[in-house]
Amino acid sequence: MGYGKYSKKGQPFALVNPSFYPQVLLPPEQIGWLVSQPEHILSHEKANEDIHALPFLAPGFNNYAHLELIRAIRHDLTRNIANTEAAFRDELEHTASEALGHAGDSSWREVNLAETLDTIIFGVCLRIFFGPSLCRDAKYIHLVKTWTRVTGGLMIAVSQLVPWLLKPVVGLVAGLPIYYYWLRMIAFLYPTYKQRIVYLQTSKQCPPEDMVTWMVDLALKCNPGKTPSISALIVRLTLVLESAIRESLRLSPLSDRMLSRRVVQKGGIRLPDGQLLRHGTWIAVAATGIHRDECNYESPNEYRPFRFCSTEEKTGKPKASTPIPATSEKFLAFGHGRHSCPGRWFASYAMKVMIGYILVNYEIEPLDNRPSNSIVGQTIVPPLEVKIRVRRKTETECK
Repeated sequence: MGYGKYSKKGQPFALVNPSFYPQVLLPPEQIGWLVSQPEHILSHEKANEDIHALPFLAPGFNNYAHLELIRAIRHDLTRNIANTEAAFRDELEHTASEALGHAGDSSWREVNLAETLDTIIFGVCLRIFFGPSLCRDAKYIHLVKTWTRVTGGLMIAVSQLVPWLLKPVVGLVAGLPIYYYWLRMIAFLYPTYKQRIVYLQTSKQCPPEDMVTWMVDLALKCNPGKTPSISALIVRLTLVLESAIRESLRLSPLSDRMLSRRVVQKGGIRLPDGQLLRHGTWIAVAATGIHRDECNYESPNEYRPFRFCSTEEKTGKPKASTPIPATSEKFLAFGHGRHSCPGRWFASYAMKVMIGYILVNYEIEPLDNRPSNSIVGQTIVPPLEVKIRVRRKTETECK
């Protein structure tokens, strides 16, 4: 309602969260101004701390002192996507077979969609991030999944649902399980990191191409004196998958608000229209409003899988598609500007290959209607109880 009443008219408006902390949502005309502001005026990192409740759940965590991961994702992971393809494909085949059915077994089975994708995504990402030794370790997988769910759930609850005055107390208690699982994961990871440090410092062996190596390498370069504590069928589907996935992200982004910033300049800041925002104010834009604006997209509430495809005039076949990771002032699923999601290129690659592999190798019985999402605070949560029927195709059907 606020987007149609104010943003469409070029006016900002304030929205109070369940935590009783207001957030100012800017109109689309001010997006360019918003993303151009430097960190010392409008802080992306401080807004991330607010959104993830880090000062309350993890008071000792310094967001600025742990940027090796962001650098490794933005540079090494993106640059080495081609080098990870063999490992990615191997783990995808393994996890998909375990979750959806092995080759030769063409019987129909009913699976929980969220749990199945969870298994496949965790398996593949753990292989790329930590290598083969940990990605199939049942104890480590359990720890990572549990830590991810506990941390994600508590971040949403404390940042968006707990009243501001109660956050310090609730966060202190709620953060205990986060630290517990974090320490247990560190115990698993320590030998792996120690091994990679030796590899990179001695140069006697070639370390595996994974995120552990890239993060350690970056840390060694930043602190040289310190020891840091698919197949052709899938390619044919690429254009259609690019557009279909991008369209899904348009209709169902991770959050209904994007480009979050916190005013950190003393004395506040004036918006382009002259309004003054005080120091500490949260700022964002209404992503779902922009994504469903008829001025930006024809029939914006309709899912059109080929919306982002251009087609051949004679044949009508797709010839090009807007890349999934491409951001703009009209497409904010990955943010926009210099603080866009650093892992969006890998995420795009992973989604295309996973979905392409499943479509090539499995038959899926379609649902009559798409179940609705839920909204918790500003987080858009997909339906978690949906079950689908799926079967492994025969070798002849896959060709």
